[in-house]
Amino acid sequence: MTRSPEPATPTGFRPGSEPPEPAVPATPPAAKGPVVFHIGSLIQTLAKGGPVMIPLVKFRRRPPRKARIEIIPMIDTVFFLLVFFMMASLAMTVHGGIPVNLPKAAPAEAARAPVSVSISREGLIYLEREAVDAAQLAARLQARARTEAELAVVIEADTEVRHGRVVDVMDAARLAGVVKLAIAVAPREAKR
Repeated sequence: MTRSPEPATPTGFRPGSEPPEPAVPATPPAAKGPVVFHIGSLIQTLAKGGPVMIPLVKFRRRPPRKARIEIIPMIDTVFFLLVFFMMASLAMTVHGGIPVNLPKAAPAEAARAPVSVSISREGLIYLEREAVDAAQLAARLQARARTEAELAVVIEADTEVRHGRVVDVMDAARLAGVVKLAIAVAPREAKR
């Protein structure tokens, strides 16, 4: 009976035989750069059945990309804000007088008047929110009429003001040379 050979061990040699020569480790070069393997020594080690030690390859990481500010969405936002504020400013109206209760009347074309003369419930006269008396009003309107061609005046009188006080203001405007004169009213509610 013949004896079968003993099985090979994981190291690649049979017991009782000579151990293989130690594997030649492939060492990376000292300088930075690509890893170089000595092919001849690897083939010899593999032919003898010995283990091959291959060094780990280190991959260089890409540098992270720098953050960028995207300009197109910012332009869209700025344009939207510009349009919003343009529309909001067009919707605002400049009111030069003091708040008074205006009498009701049928709606008509609104007179665009750069000068506002208001008469409060107590009978005080205001020129562009500044209190004046009837004599000062005529002088101030006359000075403005010289600098502005076709000066228009809007009189805003409270409903409780005496009619004579409104006539005083109209007379002061006429003496100042104002040709365009309007009386501000609030529109009446339509009856059903």
